[in-house]
Amino acid sequence: MEIIENVQFALEASEIQKSFPNGTETVEVLKGVNLQLRRGETVAIQGTSGSGKTTFLNIISGLEALDTGELYWNGIRIHGQSGATLAALRAEQVGMVFQAYYLLPELNVLDNVILAARLMGKATREDQDRARELLVRVGLEDRLHYSVEKLSGGERQRVAIARALLNRPKLILADEPTGNLDEETGDSVIELLLDVSREEGTSLILVTHNSVHAKKTDVRYRLHFGKLEIVEDES
Repeated sequence: MEIIENVQFALEASEIQKSFPNGTETVEVLKGVNLQLRRGETVAIQGTSGSGKTTFLNIISGLEALDTGELYWNGIRIHGQSGATLAALRAEQVGMVFQAYYLLPELNVLDNVILAARLMGKATREDQDRARELLVRVGLEDRLHYSVEKLSGGERQRVAIARALLNRPKLILADEPTGNLDEETGDSVIELLLDVSREEGTSLILVTHNSVHAKKTDVRYRLHFGKLEIVEDES
């Protein structure tokens, strides 16, 4: 496994290209996307529907293969790894938060968070303590043993955030995490993501249509015509 020592970047994506067949044609979605994300840095990626934001996020999470380019997490070469190796690296390095919460209804709140450790083949007392600590941090200390089906949308997203943080990932990927929430609840979820990211020293990539949320990150990008463009602050 190729590892670059003493790196300062949580993620490095270089000249990422991805195309999809469309009948007799091929549609180029990503046309050489580059991104360097420093450790502890928060960035937002915006773009119109169909611009390739989710495709790019799936590629940098290792859930989807790139056509050409290079991808590193904390100096570890990701592209070209076996499925088993990639799954193990992702469980260790990456926390993911989606628009859909992907919680298991048969498990209570605490067990849904601990599930992240069980998927790595462990669930120690330390993991349980960390899960409780995170649920306190996200304001759900009185919901530990609730069925997730009894929670509001905002509460479910908070459970998903706690689960994403359980294994102390170095990188959080959030794909439209407020898409199913009302404005007030969505605002609180974004503030929570940014707060815990900075407290944990975790890098964050936020894909969002919401410009107000995007402006709260350290750097903003727009995915446009298959390329990432930096968005300058308005004077």
